[in-house]
Amino acid sequence: MIRATARAAVLRPVPGSPVILGAVRATVAAPATLPLSLAAFLIRGGIVVLAIPMLVLPTPVGIGNLAGPSLLQLATGTIPLAVVEAAIAAGLILVAWVVVGGWAAAILEAETVRLVVEAGEGRAPEADRRPSRGREAGRILAVRLVAAVPLVVVLAVGSVRVTLATYRELTDPVAVGSSLVIRVLRDVPEVVLAVLVAFALAEILGAVAARHVVIRGSTATSAFRDAARDVVRQPISTLVHWVVPAGVGVVVLAAAVVATAWAWATVRGVLGADGLARELAAVAILVACWTLGLVAVAAASAWRGTVWTRAAMLDRGTFGVPTDRHPGDWRTDPTSPTL
Repeated sequence: MIRATARAAVLRPVPGSPVILGAVRATVAAPATLPLSLAAFLIRGGIVVLAIPMLVLPTPVGIGNLAGPSLLQLATGTIPLAVVEAAIAAGLILVAWVVVGGWAAAILEAETVRLVVEAGEGRAPEADRRPSRGREAGRILAVRLVAAVPLVVVLAVGSVRVTLATYRELTDPVAVGSSLVIRVLRDVPEVVLAVLVAFALAEILGAVAARHVVIRGSTATSAFRDAARDVVRQPISTLVHWVVPAGVGVVVLAAAVVATAWAWATVRGVLGADGLARELAAVAILVACWTLGLVAVAAASAWRGTVWTRAAMLDRGTFGVPTDRHPGDWRTDPTSPTL
């Protein structure tokens, strides 16, 4: 009896693993999700991460010379006018990016969900209940913004700690052997942990609620409520659905960034010194690394989205019944029972 129980425990699948493995096959069956998922990832801020290797970042001395006077006034309780103007400009840009970019990314996300559902079921999800594309994208944007509220609060509160830690490291550094970013993050570990938890919660609730909007035609309010209920009801599998694709995505993104940084350093090293042939070869390597990185990120992003879509499809239940009221009724979109 004990041996049989132990064997059953060993053979029992990890919660969430069937969805994750099935999402791999579903992604292969719907290759059109790759460019759509990549576009949504880039719009939501991924372009900044991929462009970091080719950006010239300021040195700690440059940051100190630029922001030192303003940070000193902030530390003494005075708010400089330049800080106010910069904050207003940054706020306007952020709002425009969140609203316009978020709406465009929501349209792309909804289309990827439909492609996965059609590849798995052979028909569009709840076509008779689906709102217009614009309204559907608005609902997805709404649930994702609501899910991101805790993250915004954590960032707002944590930014004060980060600002003070940055000022302290610029004016009186304890250990100059490491970079400024590492020293600042080491001083505020609780802020880093809170941001990670809030980010994970925003991603999970937003993704699950978006699938409720597309697959079930739910409103923003009911989609967010049902998403919160699903997370509470199945916390382990939900966490697995987020951790595994997110971990793979981080590895893929890091590899793409490192490869692009190496190729960009190679280009900068041969420009104007080693002849035209070597310069063209270095540029070709940079383009190849950038392209392969985009393809890998697209595959990882599409798989991550497919995981949430497959989980939402399974959550609808194993058994279904037709919605037609009488067998002889005329209907333009007939339904059938499922098993």
